[in-house]
Amino acid sequence: MKLIEWVGSKSKVITIAVGLAFAVFTTIKKFYLKMPMPHYDMLAYSASFVVIAYLLSALGAMNRREKEMERIDALTGIPNRRAFYDLAGLEIHRNRRYKHPFTVAYLDIDNLKMVNYRLGYGTGDNLLQAVARTIKGNIREVDIVSRFGGDEFALLLPETGAESAQVVLSRLRTKLLEAMKNSQWPATFSFGAATFVTPPDSIEDVVKKAGTLMYSAKNSGPNMIDQEVFDSAR
Repeated sequence: MKLIEWVGSKSKVITIAVGLAFAVFTTIKKFYLKMPMPHYDMLAYSASFVVIAYLLSALGAMNRREKEMERIDALTGIPNRRAFYDLAGLEIHRNRRYKHPFTVAYLDIDNLKMVNYRLGYGTGDNLLQAVARTIKGNIREVDIVSRFGGDEFALLLPETGAESAQVVLSRLRTKLLEAMKNSQWPATFSFGAATFVTPPDSIEDVVKKAGTLMYSAKNSGPNMIDQEVFDSAR
């Protein structure tokens, strides 16, 4: 597996697989040169197929790992924007089918630039990791936290109405402020929460509405929660 990670190229892995299979075939053929033709041919072909099967299996594992890494934020280890869009898209489909509400919250870290300037970017990275860790440790398993980049995070709360979302986000903000206080980081948090009773037009519409509410909270506070319910049936 380490060899494949070192190679790092699918085309090279395939080339190596074919080359090794040919080498195995040639070696076994020379070793069993005096054996009847059917015996060493069968053995060589079998060994070649084993090598190819192993390397292709490892290649498949590498491909899966690459796809997983493409959906993970490297700094915090939580899903990135791409993964969030995929999962939120599934939730929209669920909403259309089962008519259950869901909430998307957009979170911005107030004063992260000041932390980076005064305490260094290493401290800023530690702060971002602490935010991701705190959120992940205080939500349900079915909830999704994602880093959109910079100081912005998004939360997907399936089957969560406005009142429940308000409770969750208020508690979450308290936990985040406690984490900042414990590390003596001068950061607060602005939330925008969009609860959808009826399905939105698209995931872009979801993120736009939650983002607009977040900026409204930031301009009003910061360290505020701005929330709105979207129900086209009203």
